[in-house]
Amino acid sequence: MGLLGNRELVGVEITPGELRLVEVRAGTPPQLTNFARVPHRGGSLDALLPSAAQILKAFTARSAAVAAERQADHHVLVLPPLSRRELRVVAARELRREGYAPPPGAHVEVGVLGPAEESEGVKQEVLAVMVAEAEIMEKVEFLNRLRLRPVAVLTPPLALRNLVMTHPKWAGESVAFAKLDPPQGLIAVFGFGGWRFARTFPLVEEGGGGGLDLETLLVELRRTQLYLRQQYRGEQFTRVVLCGGAMASPLLAGSLQQELDLAIELFSVEDMLDVTPVATRAAEFRDQQQALAVPLGLALTQVRNLPVNLLPPALLQTQRLQQVRLVGGAVAVGACLLLGGLALTELQRARGLQAQLRVQRETLRGVQAQLGQARQVDTARQAYAARTALRETATGAGAYWSELLRELSWLVPERIALRSLTATRGTKGWELKIEGVVQGPDPAIALRAVNEFASRLEASPFFLKPQVQPPAIGPRTVEPPAEKGKAAAGSQPDAAADALPFSVTAGLR
Repeated sequence: MGLLGNRELVGVEITPGELRLVEVRAGTPPQLTNFARVPHRGGSLDALLPSAAQILKAFTARSAAVAAERQADHHVLVLPPLSRRELRVVAARELRREGYAPPPGAHVEVGVLGPAEESEGVKQEVLAVMVAEAEIMEKVEFLNRLRLRPVAVLTPPLALRNLVMTHPKWAGESVAFAKLDPPQGLIAVFGFGGWRFARTFPLVEEGGGGGLDLETLLVELRRTQLYLRQQYRGEQFTRVVLCGGAMASPLLAGSLQQELDLAIELFSVEDMLDVTPVATRAAEFRDQQQALAVPLGLALTQVRNLPVNLLPPALLQTQRLQQVRLVGGAVAVGACLLLGGLALTELQRARGLQAQLRVQRETLRGVQAQLGQARQVDTARQAYAARTALRETATGAGAYWSELLRELSWLVPERIALRSLTATRGTKGWELKIEGVVQGPDPAIALRAVNEFASRLEASPFFLKPQVQPPAIGPRTVEPPAEKGKAAAGSQPDAAADALPFSVTAGLR
């Protein structure tokens, strides 16, 4: 059950223009039960309390996750192979040496995303996230005043990441997810089921009328593509998903499609959730679903029991903010420490899965080899059964013996001449006795020819275990000299004088 109890959660996102609320219930797929958007003019959150409290009366969940504002910077450092804790310390020191200056009042967390081999050492991907502690506590207090139990505070990159990681649709490709909310945009890249990096950029409105300068977005997407190709060995994203934000629209998707040779699509909550409970507001839902991506990601993060949050354990065990004590950097209000741990864990899990896949492939090859051998044995058995049935039937006897004699004619070597074939049926089946003579004045050559004949019989599918009676080698009879008149009659020698008799007995298959 985790932190949720009844496994329901409210995802909350507060932007400069509106308050966004979604309620998600666990299931397969998860069920979207309620959603709402409350416009506001900025300033204090107190003005939102009455409207939000009225809306939450229709919500049954009392656990909530809230999105925090953030500023993320991505760096690449060459660091020695250290432990995860040492890497964070060294990375923070190296960033300070580079003149990295966070805004005043921001708490900075540095996360190491994973190593990559390099000739000079180990290249570490480092992401620094700056979150204002006062802003975090303000939003947690806002949840408490709405009588909601805060269970997680996530940055939008984390919320978006977990939303995508739960969706198998983009698992086999590199995808760039763009969230467009003035005054800042976010591009997060996910490659083949793994998080790559996230970067933010200022949004420029065209002509002051609230529209997005298309050229700005094109430049940022191309910069992201170039960085991905340089840092991940030529990897490129093939799809851009406009995932939430006030400026995400079908018109923008069409404009990007004309400028980029990539697939452009709008994120669809309907692909992930059962929206039956809100079917009566289907038209309204289609109009609003793009702006609900981040709060929905917050909700799915907790419903699916992914314990990724920026709250210290003490806050998870209490309803009151006053019981939380901030002790410098001990309170993790940044995302990267957790995000880096998740990235490394997923990398290790992926390597383990690859090892398992290699073992399974080797096992499959062995099984295929055994299957091929079994098929050969089965084919031989079927042929034997067919020949046996053919031999035992009166109508097929002639065809069987004709086939056997044809096979035997191919097996007889040149030096051998057959004299007789005798087939007998005993207790162990049919046997065939083959008698013949082998030509050759040299007994060793004659014996070699007979053994070759026996080996051919053994390799044939008709014969079984041939037993050889070698040629009988004895004293030759010397003929007296012929008379002169008879010698002139012919000069050919008698071939029968060099013929040696032999016999082979073999079972019939």
